[in-house]
Amino acid sequence: MSALKTIQAFVMIETAHAHAHGDSRDVIKAEIDALKELIRKAEIELELSKETAIDLGFAFMREQHTPEHVVRAHTKHYFTWHKA
Repeated sequence: MSALKTIQAFVMIETAHAHAHGDSRDVIKAEIDALKELIRKAEIELELSKETAIDLGFAFMREQHTPEHVVRAHTKHYFTWHKA
C-alpha cells in the first residue's frame, strides 16, 4: 500500500463519525484534525528513529552557531549521518 493510501485510510477511519453524522464543516474539520494528529505522531516517530540512529552510531547531532549580525545569536542542532 502506498503512503498516500495509508494516509487516506487513516483519515477515513478517524473521520468516520463526522462522515456519518456531521455536515461538510464537521467533515473537513475532522479531516484537518486527523491530519494534524498524523503529523504529530509522525514527528514523534521521526525523533525516535533519529535517536536510535545516534545510539547505534550511524549518525550524530551537530551544532551550528548563527552569528549575531545575521540574526539574534543562537545555536541550531542538525541531525547528520556518518559517512559510510
